[in-house]
Amino acid sequence: MNLEQRIAESARAVANRVATPSAATETVPFHPSQERFGDPRFVADVLEFLVPGPCTLEPGKPCDKCDICATRGF
Repeated sequence: MNLEQRIAESARAVANRVATPSAATETVPFHPSQERFGDPRFVADVLEFLVPGPCTLEPGKPCDKCDICATRGF
């Protein structure tokens, strides 16, 4: 199959996908940026990483991930 045939086939597939009424309600993302997290455990791991915990060197302040505690061996 040459390149022109592959392009034409891809264009037909996209046209068919957009033309179908179920395309708007499909759960398959069109682009990786539109993917959603499916496993709640994975979401919890990501949130645990993003939400800062307490700083080990300065009590009462949130961790700003400066890694001074890792440098000092905490």
